[in-house]
Amino acid sequence: ASRASNLAHSQRDGFISDMVEQFRSKRPAIVRIHEAGDFYSRAYFDAWRAIAKACPDTRFFAFSKVRSIFRLVRPANFVLIFSRFPDTKGASPKGDATFSAVPKGETGIGQRCAGGCDACGICPFATGETHVWTEMH
Repeated sequence: ASRASNLAHSQRDGFISDMVEQFRSKRPAIVRIHEAGDFYSRAYFDAWRAIAKACPDTRFFAFSKVRSIFRLVRPANFVLIFSRFPDTKGASPKGDATFSAVPKGETGIGQRCAGGCDACGICPFATGETHVWTEMH
């Protein structure tokens, strides 16, 4: 589906029940919430918390620049990773994993991203001690 249709779907009343039904029938082990984009509202973030809570056997993870959501309680199967870019101001949220995009030729802190969420497996199980980086492209 296109990003526009995904956005429209996320704004419909049946979004949570649709997603829960899909994940319960397909039973994925791991779901990356966004391929691109971010949590555009508190209600949208809360919807994903509800989906994760309803699907405890699936591990959900997402990258985000929205600092305020890192303070919110979320189910144990819902991992947030703070996204840092060279223009990001301020410190990363304490106690959460960080993913940094660094300028070409520079080295980041922690482990370099292998470039394939499906094969790697680091980010879905990230903790506050996890730091992953990649060069900007």
